[in-house]
Parts: sequence; structure tokens; C-alpha cells
Amino acid sequence: YNLMIARPGFTLVEFLIVVGIMTLLAGMTAMMSASTIRYASFDLARETVRNELLAAQADALSGTADSSWGVAFSVHTVTRYKGSSYATRDMAFDRTTVFGDDIVLNGTSDVVFHRPMDNTSSTATIGITSGVLHATTSVNAVGSISIH
Repeated sequence: YNLMIARPGFTLVEFLIVVGIMTLLAGMTAMMSASTIRYASFDLARETVRNELLAAQADALSGTADSSWGVAFSVHTVTRYKGSSYATRDMAFDRTTVFGDDIVLNGTSDVVFHRPMDNTSSTATIGITSGVLHATTSVNAVGSISIH
């Protein structure tokens, strides 16, 4: 009489090893995905700040609505507006972008580009931060925009 009958299937040890490996792979994938999403969110914020500054500069230079154009920054938002200051802007032309809580903007709160030249009212430095990621966008007195 044979006591060792081969049964199809996994032993408990084999099953636990497979579940452990799958859990490890799932955890690694989740960490890599979160990092990728954070980098993408940061890059989007950096490009949005740059693009809104360039758009305001282009609107002022081309004389859109015969007005100055500016960009206002708060902790989680960027607003491109028509007018010589954020406080006196024409709100009908506002274009606001709201970032998630992981993106923090700091530094200059308002940049205005004037006609007929694209000179700004002053120099500006806007910091963009997401966790350990950081970039600085600068605008000099003649309107040159750079990202560091």
C-alpha cells in the first residue's frame, strides 16, 4: 500500500512563496508609479507657469485687447489676466489653472507685461516645489523668461 500519492496542485509553502513574490512586485510597481506621477505633475506645473508667462507676454506684445497682460501666482494657482495689475484686472479674461496640493508656488505674486514693448513691471522669481523636486522660473526686466 503506497502512502505517498502524488496530488496535483501547490503545497502551502509554494503558494506562500508565490503570493510573497507577487506582493513584492505589486509594491515595487506602486512605488514606481507614484514617483512617475509626481514627476509628471511637477513637469506639468513647470510648463504651465512658463506657458502662461509666455502667453501673457505675447498678448501684451501683440496688443491683444489693447491692454497689458499679467500672470498672478498663489500657493496652488496660476492666473493669466488682462490688465495692469491683478487687483484691477478684467476678470472676464481670466484663465486660471489650479494645481493639486502636491505643487506649491512661491516667490513673486504678480508679473505684468506692458505694451508696446514686452517689458515687465519688475523682475520676478517664481519657485515651483513638489516634495524634493524644485524649479525656479525667472523673468528679468526686459521680459526674458528662464527656468532653472
